[in-house]
Amino acid sequence: DRGEKGAGGEKGDPGQLHSCATGPRTCKELLTRGHFLSGWHTIYLPDCRPLTVLCDMDVDGGGWTVSGGDTAMAVGFTQ
Repeated sequence: DRGEKGAGGEKGDPGQLHSCATGPRTCKELLTRGHFLSGWHTIYLPDCRPLTVLCDMDVDGGGWTVSGGDTAMAVGFTQ
């Protein structure tokens, strides 16, 4: 028995929404804007396409974009 459904919570804050004009271009730029947690972030390519990338905000000062397909491939970092 799952019981009765509880009351719904308040709607959360959607956070900052970015567009090509205001969005970050690199993980380093995200770091300078105050995003200090490593993880998946959206950056914007020069042609304005959004791209979800893994940002390392811890190693050697942070702001690194991690690239690599799988464990058999080398992992690259760009800043």
